[in-house]
Amino acid sequence: MNYSTFVRPHLLTLEGYRSARSEYIGEAILLDANESPYPSELNRYPDPNQHTLREIMGKLRIVNPDKIIVGNGSDEIIDLLIRACCQPAVDKVAVVEPTYGMYRVCAGINNVEAISIPMDRNFSLNVDNVLTQIADCKLLFLCNPGNPTANVIPQLQIEKLLEQFPGLVVIDEAYYDFAEMPTSISLLDAHPNLFVIQTLSKAWGLASARVGFGFGAIEFISILGKIKPPYNVSGISQKQAVYALQQPELKAERTRKINAEKIKLAKMLSELHFVTKVFSSATNFLLVRFKNSQSVFLHLKETGIVVRDRSSLAGCENCLRISIGTADENKTLIEALNRLK
Repeated sequence: MNYSTFVRPHLLTLEGYRSARSEYIGEAILLDANESPYPSELNRYPDPNQHTLREIMGKLRIVNPDKIIVGNGSDEIIDLLIRACCQPAVDKVAVVEPTYGMYRVCAGINNVEAISIPMDRNFSLNVDNVLTQIADCKLLFLCNPGNPTANVIPQLQIEKLLEQFPGLVVIDEAYYDFAEMPTSISLLDAHPNLFVIQTLSKAWGLASARVGFGFGAIEFISILGKIKPPYNVSGISQKQAVYALQQPELKAERTRKINAEKIKLAKMLSELHFVTKVFSSATNFLLVRFKNSQSVFLHLKETGIVVRDRSSLAGCENCLRISIGTADENKTLIEALNRLK
């Protein structure tokens, strides 16, 4: 793969910053990084390359750790991708919408135009139509499973995009753990223009730790490593992430409970007379269309229940996004909705 087709040319020869901890990891008298010598859990810089974390994730996803980069949440990785590939005020990215808002925000911060590619009314993709609109784009962002659509894009469609789009196809799998679908990571060897994002914020329960993962070709991962901050993931977050990843059975049990609660909640919502549609969901939330979403949103807010108003997004008119809570929280939600006349 000729990465110069979608990487900013000057980055191919850029020499990234080498931090003190990049030179040595292990037991030693550390007099190289101007840290405090007095021991505490926080007096030393963390591993800038997150070796342990990448090794564990590599085993979990069956991928070479050198094909993984760790970010301060997925948002940092999204920003790194745009900065690595797009010349400000020159290049463009494509965003399949409705979708996660940070793709467009990160593009805007970097002065990069974001081209909107609308999904069909039922949130499906017309791949041929997409390809006609993105020929001059450097990146294509596709959330799978979708947010807020909660649906899954078939892998065959993703493969067609990879085969025919000359730029980088970014598949954001933030909700992958809740879905019955293969991860696109399995396509990396065959498609070097693929980049996959995953996170520990959802199923793994570490939203506050801010730990995201990017999976891509080794050469491209090394370019991202040049431009990321040297200590972008704190030692505390790395420790918590390692601990969580070593307990996949706990994640699996919590995911099972959330999916079971989702089925029950979807049924109860669909029985409300002011609900017109509960969309099928492969995530840990439901997209629900109401007759008047604003009145429902305000009623829940006054009751002390916060949901996400998505009604301003294309195709999501009168829709609220409702995260799946505990059994008690979901019961309280339904009770509050039943009080709405």
